[in-house]
Amino acid sequence: MRIMIMTRMHRQRDVCAKWKRNCGPRIIKKKKKKLEENRIGATYYQMIWNGDAGCEVMDKGNKYVVDVFKRDYSCRKWQLNGIPYPHAISAINHRQEDLYNYVDECYEKAKFLATYENMMMPIRGERFWKKTHRESPEPLPSRVKHGRRKQKRSREEGEVASGTRMSRIGMKMTCRTCLKTGHL
Repeated sequence: MRIMIMTRMHRQRDVCAKWKRNCGPRIIKKKKKKLEENRIGATYYQMIWNGDAGCEVMDKGNKYVVDVFKRDYSCRKWQLNGIPYPHAISAINHRQEDLYNYVDECYEKAKFLATYENMMMPIRGERFWKKTHRESPEPLPSRVKHGRRKQKRSREEGEVASGTRMSRIGMKMTCRTCLKTGHL
């Protein structure tokens, strides 16, 4: 398990170094579709710019306030998801800036690298560990499993099942209509 985690951390750092944008390719791939849908939706909104970072976006009679610098949006979808929604996109497009600069910082390369910056140090084999005179640790007690318990108990090897049901082996069956044996 330790080796698997160590190699994954190393691999993730190397992959991140090859990113062409500030966001990862998987994030771009997943979010690109959403951004394109939002970009198309943004074309139908009317925007009133205040001359600074804020603007008012009108959508079918509803008004939303967007502050581009604070990345604040009265609908709150941008804050929750980290991706600009149509009202915010209309404000960003008005400023003629790249949408990917306004994707939340949790998707950025720096945050990804910060996640994998600490390395796991390799350790020597068990043969080199110091011997102690203490008792070896006991395994944790088993927990009671959730859900319905088994009806029958698990039988030990060689234990014969109790005969609560009768088998039909050796019994002579009789027909219901003619009451003769040998056929059904």
